Amino acid sequence: MADLAGDGHAGAAAGSLTDRRTADADGLTTRFRELTRFGWQPFWAFCIGVAVNVPLGFLLSNVAFRDFWLAIR
Repeated sequence: MADLAGDGHAGAAAGSLTDRRTADADGLTTRFRELTRFGWQPFWAFCIGVAVNVPLGFLLSNVAFRDFWLAIR
């Protein structure tokens, strides 16, 4: 992590864990109430998408396009 504070302590710029939990401006908050409003359907759609795309990407990259990737060296 870079020395953002300029005082030689990289961790000082990040702030404490308590400060990070309460800060809304940094985009690190998760709004669980808004996520649960949509129910389980989007969650399962995402899981199914991951379950299909990760193995498919692996197979395409390592089996179908193997010669292409080996030729790039």
